[in-house]
Amino acid sequence: ESINASIVGSIDELAEYQILLSKKYTYIEIKEIKDIFESFDWVNYASPNYMMRVDPSYTPNDSKWKNKWEDIPDGNNWGMEAIDAPGAWEYKDELSDVNIGILDSQFDVNHEDLIFSEKPLYNDRALKNDEIKWDNHGTHVAGTIAATFDNKKGVTGVSIHTNLYGVSVEGLETQKYQSMQGWNIAFNYLIAKKKCKVVNVSMGYDQISFEASKGEKVATEALNEWSTQIGNFLKILIDKKYSFVICASSGNQNKVTKKNVKYLYFRKDANDPL
Repeated sequence: ESINASIVGSIDELAEYQILLSKKYTYIEIKEIKDIFESFDWVNYASPNYMMRVDPSYTPNDSKWKNKWEDIPDGNNWGMEAIDAPGAWEYKDELSDVNIGILDSQFDVNHEDLIFSEKPLYNDRALKNDEIKWDNHGTHVAGTIAATFDNKKGVTGVSIHTNLYGVSVEGLETQKYQSMQGWNIAFNYLIAKKKCKVVNVSMGYDQISFEASKGEKVATEALNEWSTQIGNFLKILIDKKYSFVICASSGNQNKVTKKNVKYLYFRKDANDPL
């Protein structure tokens, strides 16, 4: 009331509230408001709802994933061979079911080689949005993790006894950017509501990550702020005795375009241009 703000969203079971300010503030003023909230002993933490543009990892468009490893793992299931998943599958009768959650672009729920325990959260919203272009990244990642085992179709995922859940980040946010609060909603859905023990995030923020890798101060501070506040939220889930592990992609790209100029994260060899 003192700043004429209102509550516009909440995760009630975690006492997590999203507050909309009534007018525009500078970033410094918003940080000062945050400090006021955190001065109360009944507030665990407060943070601006940071926004970043998400960049899904690149997926080859080959129709059958034609990979050639000469005399070592190749074919459609080469990844499973590379990590020796068959060695673990020898104990398949001793493996228990596991709930796995995926944060990704969007999912083909009618794919013949995928079985979701329920319709991925906000997936329909993404598919019905004409401004969002369909891509198969989420479906591909879901297949790598949990394509149905022993069904004589397609490939096999790493996990063979899986209750599969998903969240479409493109449906979660109607803009081109992803918000921290949106990620909180996704983590709460997968971890607290669906009891997922594993959550996979195969997405990246190429532009800001590239700038941070080169020591750019604003980008580095932004990533630190984002990770700190996401960490604060995940700590709430840990304190409530939820156990989980988050798997993140390391990234597939070595270049980023900035002001129509292509830059490389690193040089592959001496002939590679900077």
